[in-house]
Amino acid sequence: LTAAPAVTVSLHPYETSEHKIKLHSQQSSGGHFKCTATLHNAVGALIDTKVVQVNVTDLQITSGSQVEVERAGAIAEGGENADGGSCSTVCPTFFDVGCFIVHSCWEKFARVALAV
Repeated sequence: LTAAPAVTVSLHPYETSEHKIKLHSQQSSGGHFKCTATLHNAVGALIDTKVVQVNVTDLQITSGSQVEVERAGAIAEGGENADGGSCSTVCPTFFDVGCFIVHSCWEKFARVALAV
């Protein structure tokens, strides 16, 4: 089980935020996996830790390819970047080329390339 690049978020005091993390299974057998999400303050001291549990079912060979199904109101692949946030919120500055590459914000990357 692998994940997209780590998500780093800054929050103001008493602010709440929700984030999606995309996981990829590289095997056909399922399993039970755990990962730990940590919260650090501005000086790096550990404030909180949450264990996130994920259950993955076995690949069903008789079902043919298992692909995503488009659902009404859902955001299609590429509509948001790999870590679940939109490029405008994950990389809000215009010249943050490193952020554009890490988070696959290719449209913003192209705008900077054309501006330079």
